[in-house]
Amino acid sequence: MKGTNNLPLIILSLVWLPSQCKDQVERFNFKRDITADYNVACSSKRPFIFTEEYLTGRIISPGYNVLAYYNQNVICRWLIIAPSDKLIEFFIERDAFGLDMEGVASLTFYDGDEVLSTKTRRFNISQRVYSKSNVVRVLFNGMNAPKAKGFEFYFQHVDKPIECSSPDDLNCRNRFQCYSKEKTCNKETSCSDGTDEENCPNEKDNLSFADSCGIPVIKPSILGAHIFGGEKVVPGSWPWLASLRFRSSSPINHVCGAAIINRSWVVTAAHCILNVPNDRFEVHFGRFNSIIPTSGKEVYRYIEKSILHPSFVFRITDESEVINSTYDIALIKLNAPLPVDNDYIRPICLPDVDIPIRENSAACVIGWGNPVKVDTEDLFLKQAEVPIISLDRCRKQHPQDANKIRDHVICAGRLEGGIDSCDGDSGGPLMILDSKSGKWKIIGIVASGVTTCGEQGKPGVYTSIPYYRDWIIQTIKDN
Repeated sequence: MKGTNNLPLIILSLVWLPSQCKDQVERFNFKRDITADYNVACSSKRPFIFTEEYLTGRIISPGYNVLAYYNQNVICRWLIIAPSDKLIEFFIERDAFGLDMEGVASLTFYDGDEVLSTKTRRFNISQRVYSKSNVVRVLFNGMNAPKAKGFEFYFQHVDKPIECSSPDDLNCRNRFQCYSKEKTCNKETSCSDGTDEENCPNEKDNLSFADSCGIPVIKPSILGAHIFGGEKVVPGSWPWLASLRFRSSSPINHVCGAAIINRSWVVTAAHCILNVPNDRFEVHFGRFNSIIPTSGKEVYRYIEKSILHPSFVFRITDESEVINSTYDIALIKLNAPLPVDNDYIRPICLPDVDIPIRENSAACVIGWGNPVKVDTEDLFLKQAEVPIISLDRCRKQHPQDANKIRDHVICAGRLEGGIDSCDGDSGGPLMILDSKSGKWKIIGIVASGVTTCGEQGKPGVYTSIPYYRDWIIQTIKDN
């Protein structure tokens, strides 16, 4: 099911693992997969060293990736070093953690001589652990565990929380930055999360970007590439795409896509934010890699307000299969306007209500999707060129959902399969290029759909933006 709240578990595909090399350091390599050698970390007296170059990474135990058991009495050591001005954050997901069946083996995090945390099989909640310095040792002791599937966890470098030294300075909400009181609401963002530009007067008069909508500064390359198993995009070429993320599970926290309408509003799928408090989310912009900041253009905001379409209906069977999903659209108001001087952040144009959408015409969908194999190449933003499918034909291809395929949706996809949007793409835009104006326009957003991606004879079903255009404009005006 596209865009459900367990999606962070679907995208766990970043991995840097030990390999046999003289300095015991594997260089940053996006093409590594989980078949890496464990000899250094788990059979040498020296630890495997993650140097300052590893901004983020994943550590797994021997055999974890092939569901094999690690050997009894195995001992593995990792040394993680961040720059001197950084700390190290660890995210440990309970569903990816099972040291052994009896709670004998242990995984321990050391900050100097201090034990930050020790995990055993009894570990049963997701947890984030923060270091107090820039160096952490990790020790895994298999002991005499008879059957043990192992573990996985992520780390990333983070800024140190700071206290503002001047009485005229205020903390940004992220606690990593300060700003002067006199710079509050000066239309220049001092905080990366926009705290200094929150709740400013005349905000409604300051929603437009200086440049026109739908025209990226960096031109995209449209070659028929596809998201499902697909090809990377040109970085920055889809500047209206946003990543809706859970704050508590960084860095593996991408949940859904969204699209920038103006400096304060994005549109997404309603099921992406259903029954989730606003304060659990961050909305990231200017991203190219779903986990690692790679562009230097990344910006994030919090959610001030989220508005689901009042007619939205979402029901699930006991087997977690979607049986009804209509009016799957929502608007998100950001806590502060987006910057106007970032080439990686621009709005997409809304279409006219009567925009012609012709069968077999080309549309484009973008997103991080659900990787078909565990490979860090799948963390990059991808694009798909898909043909529009008529509603009549779409109903025939989705007979069980024929009653839901009406004017409020658009169908697109290749009937031969293999090219599709997928888990994690929900809420992202379906777009067409207006040949007359040269502007990209959003005509749909990825809605919930079948559980498989790129299935033969099953085109994607998208919420129709032309159908909801008036609702979008009026909702933004009223809020």
